[in-house]
Amino acid sequence: MSKLTKLALNRPVSTVILIMGIIIFGFSSIAGLNMQLIPDMEMPMLIVTTIYPQAGPEEVERLVTQKIEGAGGTIGGLNSIESSSSENLSLVIFQFEYGTNMDDAYLDLQEDIQQVKNDLPESALSPTIVSLDVNAMDSMGLSLTAEGDIDLLTFARDEIETELRKITAVADVSISGGQEEYISIELMQEKLSQYGLTMNSIAGYISAANFTIPAGTIDHGNQQLNLSSNIEYNTVEQLSLVPITTASGELIRLLDVANVYYSVKDAESVSRYNGKDNIGINIQKRQNASAITLSEKVEKVVEQINKNNPGIHLQIFYDSKDAILSSLKSVGETLILGIVLSMAVLFVFFGDLKGSLIVGSSMPISLLVTFILMRAMGYSLNIVTMGSLVIGIGMMVDNSIVVLEICFRKREEQLDYKEAAYEGVKMVANSISASTLTTIVVFFPLAVLKGLSGQMFSQLGFTIIFSLVASLISALTLVPLFFFKYRPKEKTQAPISKFVARLSVLYGYALERVLNRKIFVALLSIGIFGLSIYLATWINVELMPQTDEGQITLAVTFRPNLQLEEKDKVLRELEEFVGKDKDVETYSLSSSGASSNGTVTAYLRKERSRETLDIVDEWSRQLNNFETCQISISSTSSSMMSVGGNTTEIDLQASNLEVLKEASRQVEEAMRSTKGVLSVTASMSDTGTKAEVMIDPMKAINAGFTPAQVASLLYTTMTGQEVLTVDANNKDYSVILEYPRGQYGSVHELGSLSFASPKGTMVPLLDMANIEYSDTPQTIQRREGQYLATIIANLSNEEKFTAPDIIQEKVDGLTFPKGVEQGVSAYVEMQNEEFLALGLAIATAVILVFMVMAMQFESLRFSGMVMICIPFSLIGSVFLLFISQSTFSMVSLMGFLMLVGTVVNNGILYVDTTNQFRETMDVETALIETGKSRLRPILMTTLTTVLSMLPLCFGIGDNGQMMQGMAVVIVGGLTASTILTLFLLPTFYLIIHKKKKDEMMVVE
Repeated sequence: MSKLTKLALNRPVSTVILIMGIIIFGFSSIAGLNMQLIPDMEMPMLIVTTIYPQAGPEEVERLVTQKIEGAGGTIGGLNSIESSSSENLSLVIFQFEYGTNMDDAYLDLQEDIQQVKNDLPESALSPTIVSLDVNAMDSMGLSLTAEGDIDLLTFARDEIETELRKITAVADVSISGGQEEYISIELMQEKLSQYGLTMNSIAGYISAANFTIPAGTIDHGNQQLNLSSNIEYNTVEQLSLVPITTASGELIRLLDVANVYYSVKDAESVSRYNGKDNIGINIQKRQNASAITLSEKVEKVVEQINKNNPGIHLQIFYDSKDAILSSLKSVGETLILGIVLSMAVLFVFFGDLKGSLIVGSSMPISLLVTFILMRAMGYSLNIVTMGSLVIGIGMMVDNSIVVLEICFRKREEQLDYKEAAYEGVKMVANSISASTLTTIVVFFPLAVLKGLSGQMFSQLGFTIIFSLVASLISALTLVPLFFFKYRPKEKTQAPISKFVARLSVLYGYALERVLNRKIFVALLSIGIFGLSIYLATWINVELMPQTDEGQITLAVTFRPNLQLEEKDKVLRELEEFVGKDKDVETYSLSSSGASSNGTVTAYLRKERSRETLDIVDEWSRQLNNFETCQISISSTSSSMMSVGGNTTEIDLQASNLEVLKEASRQVEEAMRSTKGVLSVTASMSDTGTKAEVMIDPMKAINAGFTPAQVASLLYTTMTGQEVLTVDANNKDYSVILEYPRGQYGSVHELGSLSFASPKGTMVPLLDMANIEYSDTPQTIQRREGQYLATIIANLSNEEKFTAPDIIQEKVDGLTFPKGVEQGVSAYVEMQNEEFLALGLAIATAVILVFMVMAMQFESLRFSGMVMICIPFSLIGSVFLLFISQSTFSMVSLMGFLMLVGTVVNNGILYVDTTNQFRETMDVETALIETGKSRLRPILMTTLTTVLSMLPLCFGIGDNGQMMQGMAVVIVGGLTASTILTLFLLPTFYLIIHKKKKDEMMVVE
């Protein structure tokens, strides 16, 4: 390592040129880095959705869901299958093992589903496969309104969606709201009966009306022309004139038996913005695309559309760019504040501006090198990588402080600046290299983690590795070069220098007293460590800290069979409630006709009087009295990382639905009686009534029908039949053959329905079938082939950690019907997996750190001595977590992982220096002199690291809570380890040395 120092001292011009290159490439790398909220993460999960119109949950589960489950059940790497069947919709989730090639899994699943596609009902739409992306939330939301009579839905599909899909960063565009126009052929039943016609016969005439048939070629002069015959009906007027032959052979027109006119379909979805009907357009970005770039290009499209279409008003009501820029700005400000605080510490201790700037120069250079390497690795600027820079900024100067400190000591030995720089670096090069290596190796286990934690924190680990390696090289080259060139002078008469000098004397006296009571000090430390372990049991646990982006989602689940008008009434009431809140800036509504759900999203003001979670609690209490629906209120994020939230979930499994319903009711009652539970939602709490037409096969055959024909005729009668697509006014219209709306809208009217048999007679439906009623669940969930009931309690912010334990205790005391067992929720399973993975990573890091120190000291004894710093540093981490009411989470566990490599640094320098002093003095004197000589650099390195992390420790800024737990753990651990290094480490050194000496005397 000292060769690098000699090279820098002998080649100053080359060194400066390299610095200029780093500056140029560093700033260009910053400009080229993608900006995101969190790193790109791939969840090993594929979701298959299938829409089966007009079907109930049981039909969807039997005819669609089970077939798709069976099709994908043999794919390699599959971990579990979970499904949900609700009205009109089938949802099947295939979860794979981490590390599975998801591209191959996608193709395999696609191929398997293609094989069973023909077995699905004819009216079921094609299954859609999507992969789950943590960043797969909508990146932008647009609202489209207009003045005058404009077909907004068509405009949105033909104009806006087309323009948006031209943007390369766009992955998907979804449109909600509006009603689609079509041409309705409304049959008149009395006329059909009069002419002896049926819906099927009319459909045959209309389907054959439009045609183009090639007729070969024909000569025309010296040319040969293609010949074809065709008829086109493109307007309502033309369609009404389609000729039809009656049963008696009479020729009539379509208008004689039907009304033909333009109509609109029932809304497939509802969208409103601030209470006004609109067309909602949601945009998802590609996984590797920049939300900032996407936003800029979409803004141009919006501006152009508004400019070219005066009657159109298109506006952006949600943009994830705002949260990303705000969060990165907050972290950037925290980073700058950390640099300022670190520089202030350096100036206070050195008392010399030159010396402070020399050490401080390692920070910008290390940062620029880090940005270059981040760009080369394809990393993005996100709160994880930026947070890692905040955490690492104080560590970047540690090596430089040690180098400059030893250079000053060598100057006191009357060496010139160049020689003092070289000899000083030569003395500490191995120590700072080893301490840097111990910090770096703890992140290597992250490289082999395949789970969520590995994907999320690998960028954090390698970003810190980049910065620390850069800071080490900077300390070995730039600091000695600048020391030689700028010749700083240590001001020993500065107030802080005098204070540190007096403190060193007091410390030496205190350490001498401690060493004389080494057994008592060791036992006291062990006692405090035991107390911290006890306190750790009182610290709450969560997978990820919740972030506050000022968004609240009201997820509404309606009871089955509720009429559309009643649903809309409830949604409008909720919109009015949200809109009246003084802290709400805007709000939007989306509701899909394919399900019984609706969502109201509230966007809070930047300057608001209450915290988001307080508003969630308040709304949950006020909206807990709706009888026709269940409302789940939660704080949401622009990414999917805010998992968990203020909820707790109990999963029950059984092979019988009836016993599962009874067990689910028991759990619901236990939850509702628990303090802190605001509301309870259950997948099996509500059942609807369905009417089933039970066809008698014998009666149907006697009437001239097969049972399947009766069912098919009933379906087309109730839902209509698309018979043609025509191009009118440069727009495609579906032509739908149907009866007047409401003609068979009730069970009584359905009883009057008759079908024309092949024998020419009209056969009433009730002559071939009976209508029966039965209960049907709102949603049918399955996991691994068993039925699943999910019961979720929404908790108040004050009781979110205590209520789950009480609920679990109550559930454990329940006696479920035979065959019902409690399952593990996906959240708990994920939490256990990630905590176990990080726990193994921490254990591996401890082993790696021990190995590095053993190689440096060539002694297992001294390595084990320094390792004592690790468990005892937990005292400070646990105490600070407890005091700050932070939680054990993936983020705080990452803090413990970093602590393993950080807290031993001062211990390495302490032991290494003590071993050098022992060559000329006894052990106790060496320990005391080491402590006095290392006191200032230890205080400086600790203060620069701790102070630079304080803003992060307090969770300042947008999404500051995300990395807060890590900073709290590191600040607490470093503070405790500093005290331990100065007092406890010398104590154990003396105990182990005395034991070793006694053993040697026994041997002699």
